[in-house]
Amino acid sequence: MYKDYLGVQHQFNVGIAQRLNDVVKAILIQGLADCFDESNKIDGVFWTRGGFDDFMEYHSYVSKTTINRKLRELECDGILKSYNFNKSKYDKTKWYTIVDEEIMSLYGIKSN
Repeated sequence: MYKDYLGVQHQFNVGIAQRLNDVVKAILIQGLADCFDESNKIDGVFWTRGGFDDFMEYHSYVSKTTINRKLRELECDGILKSYNFNKSKYDKTKWYTIVDEEIMSLYGIKSN
């Protein structure tokens, strides 16, 4: 079942899409950057908690397999970093931050 997203618009940075040669990665980076706020700042770093269900709901036009693969690729490329800050050891939901300095500056994200 699809939610009614009529009128909802997602954006991405064209320069990031060109640099990475991948629109889906640029869309995911934009989605993460949009979620950064002071309440999720840990040791001076912005993090966002993102399970695949959250990504799937927000990016329902991209498959779960693709989202999983693209997030792993972004980590391997040194653009994202993930960690588990969850209180329950059974909660495996990853938290993500952007660590690429150029991308951070495009979004006005400052580390520490």
